[in-house]
Amino acid sequence: MAGSLFTKMTHATRLAFVRNMARAYEAIWDLPIPQAPRLIGELRATSAGLTEIQTIALHVGPDRQYGCTEPFTSVRDHLRAFIRFHLEAFEAQNGIEPYKQRYLSRVKGFVEAGMHNIPEIVESIPVVAQHCDLGPHNVILEATDADSPMVSDIAAIVDWEFVASTPFMSCTRSIEMLFREFAQNDFGPEFPQAEELRQAFWEAIPKWKAWSEHEATVVYLEWYRFALFLKPAEPDDDISEQELWNVFWAENVRVTEGMLRKYGGTVV
Repeated sequence: MAGSLFTKMTHATRLAFVRNMARAYEAIWDLPIPQAPRLIGELRATSAGLTEIQTIALHVGPDRQYGCTEPFTSVRDHLRAFIRFHLEAFEAQNGIEPYKQRYLSRVKGFVEAGMHNIPEIVESIPVVAQHCDLGPHNVILEATDADSPMVSDIAAIVDWEFVASTPFMSCTRSIEMLFREFAQNDFGPEFPQAEELRQAFWEAIPKWKAWSEHEATVVYLEWYRFALFLKPAEPDDDISEQELWNVFWAENVRVTEGMLRKYGGTVV
């Protein structure tokens, strides 16, 4: 599994692996899915035809995670459901009382009063097929020596239990796993030469690199990352208060404060 070898790879091997991962993402993003109307939800496949010649058709259904009965037709509605889902998790999270005291009421007020502020431009972002957990831990490498860290070719991708039709870059957390060390707070320190790794990833797939820089994607990621970092992780008991706020919860604070400042009092 790539997850067990990724941290042992040389930088050159990691660059090659990251390029291969980019092409794997591209292959999934390029899968033809129903586009009329454009639907956001779980993606399921059915086959038909003779044994020798089978046709695979993809269908978009409701998202079980949100308890929906129909797929979403709007990127903004999907974002609103995604944010509310994470707000509920934030309210239920234990072991983060200082963070709740500072942010819970402010975030609840923002979500309840400011969800109409999501800019309309996000509706133009591509809706694509997604493997919902495509990180090194779900990649099998083409290896002749199971202990070799010098292998970068992908043999298979596993764990297809959750596949979805979702806005491009809703997989941002999985992509970030290629550039960061694992951490309890889901935002570990970057690998050495992380920017070169990011550049290698996106330059391997020019069409999607252009979309990653598009205004629709930039705005979408503001709101999507707000949901991802809305709820902080519970820290270890031995962490100091200074490290807690300045390191462990630093990205949660940065993202949350940025959203409250930028969109808290603006109607778009």
